[in-house]
Amino acid sequence: MKWMKKQYISEIFRLEKNQKRIIEVFNSEIKLLQSAFNEMRSIYKPQIANKVDEKQKQSSGFLSLKDFFILMKRENKTELEIKHIIFNAIKKGDRRFIYNKIEKKLLILDANFEDLI
Repeated sequence: MKWMKKQYISEIFRLEKNQKRIIEVFNSEIKLLQSAFNEMRSIYKPQIANKVDEKQKQSSGFLSLKDFFILMKRENKTELEIKHIIFNAIKKGDRRFIYNKIEKKLLILDANFEDLI
């Protein structure tokens, strides 16, 4: 009977030990997969973002507000001057500047802005 008890206890110990080893292996595999996923995401995410941005620029025909500010800053305009240009154009009903009052968004058509410079 003692022998069977000893055998039983040693078998339980062996199974617990093997279970811990398997859990360690799975955890290391999870860490390895996570690091590989993060590395692949860091490699491909900028490429995907650039493609999406290029498609949006090509298909939309609109400038972002940031791009409009960059365009105007190249012409040595201050931020205050740029804001005045936008507000005055909206007030005058310039069709290049479309303001949606409900969503409070400004759409700027990608057009020639030489008259504003």
